[in-house]
Parts: sequence; C-alpha cells; structure tokens
Amino acid sequence: MKFAVFIIGPAGVGKTTLCRAFNDYLQSQHINSNHLNLDPASHDATLTHLDVRSNWDFDKLMQLYQLGPNGTLMHILSEVSNDKWLADILDKKLEDDFLIVDCPGQLEVYIHGTVFGNILETFTGLGYRCCVLFLLDSTFLSNKRKLCNGLTINLCSMVALPQEIPMVTVFTKMDLAPSFSCLEEAIDSTLDQYVGDDPNLERKYELIQNHGGAPMLSFDINSTDSLRDLFDCCKNILGLEETDFAFNDEEAS
Repeated sequence: MKFAVFIIGPAGVGKTTLCRAFNDYLQSQHINSNHLNLDPASHDATLTHLDVRSNWDFDKLMQLYQLGPNGTLMHILSEVSNDKWLADILDKKLEDDFLIVDCPGQLEVYIHGTVFGNILETFTGLGYRCCVLFLLDSTFLSNKRKLCNGLTINLCSMVALPQEIPMVTVFTKMDLAPSFSCLEEAIDSTLDQYVGDDPNLERKYELIQNHGGAPMLSFDINSTDSLRDLFDCCKNILGLEETDFAFNDEEAS
C-alpha cells in the first residue's frame, strides 16, 4: 500500500515549505518518502523528475493558449489529469511508500470543475491511499474577515473532494502567532468578538458553525514536535500503522 498527502490552500501559506520540511522529517524517520510538485506556475528553482514543470512549460503554454495565468494553470492541470505522464510516474518510477504532493495556490483548482478530483482518482486507481491537508497561515487568526473567508473556502474545498478522501485544516506559521492555549481558542477569539457587526460575515460564520469543517491542527516549521504531530495526524486519518511502511536501508542497518 502506498500513501499520498496532498498539500492545498491559498498562495503564500507555506505549502512548499511544509512539503520540504515534512519530506525531510519522514526521511529522518527512515520512511521512504518523496515530494511531487503539481504546480506548473511554481517559481521554485528546484526541478526534479517529480515535477509537472518537466513536461509543461507554463510561460510558453500561456503564450500558446492565449490565456491568463489562472486559465493556463487550469488547462495544464486538465491535461495532466488525462495524460499518461502522471500515471507512469506513479506506477513505474516511484518506489516510495509516502508521497507528499505540492499543489497550486489557485483555489478554483479545488472548488471548480473536476480536475483535482480526476487527479485524485489517478492516485487511488493505482492503489494510493490519499488525504488532503488544507493550509491556512497564522495571519488568518488576526483578521475576522480573512479567517471567516478562509474557513468558508476550506469548507467548500472539503465538500468538493471525493467522499472517501479525508481532509485536515492546518494553520501554518504558528511561530508568528500570538500565544493561545489551543487553536480552537484562537479561532473563537477572532470570530466571536467581531462577527455580530457584519451581517454578511455573520451568515458565513453560521454556515461554518452549522456545517462544521475539517479537523484542525497547528503547525510550527521550527518544531520537531509539530512535524511529528503532523505525521501522527496523517497516520490517523489514513488509518495507518507503523507496519504499513517499508523502512529504508539505513533503518535496517
């Protein structure tokens, strides 16, 4: 059995940073893991064979398609979801038990159309057990409107996922946040104090309260405990045991 964790969320919340740190942590625990980039518009200079940019040049295709950035991204991901490149990588080139998938920051990928669902189906069709981590950062905890909008989009993204794919909300950059005894306290403190003075905001808040959302976790990139908690969370929602992993040769030695 192989496992894939999809890292999604708005631009700038630390998706790539978390992917790298999480992959490094798993490898330090002697777990065969890898990092796949599915963002064709990424400005990260690092390019590997596990990178959608190795087959799709975003800037050239934007000129070819005569589309804007978001239209080009959706077009490329639609091609990726129907192209043998992804299936070949997953089925023939990867021997890793745990794959961390870095996804674009354009939210229409997750809540509009079927592109993301089709990509997930490619993974599950090849025997991967999948989950999704939806990232928001700690700046959402200091702004009532930003937090309410973030949690609303979070809920929309969860609803759009295939029913069998679990999702967890992760608040990143918590080392920059004010001190709270727990994440729930931080969210309630931001929303409850102000929501009554804005009818539109209040309706969103009621939607979130009435329909719930994904379980939540805080994350501090500087904390090994935080990385361990993230791994434990993934294991729990995927129903994994330590025996599900084939440890690498360093562990065996």
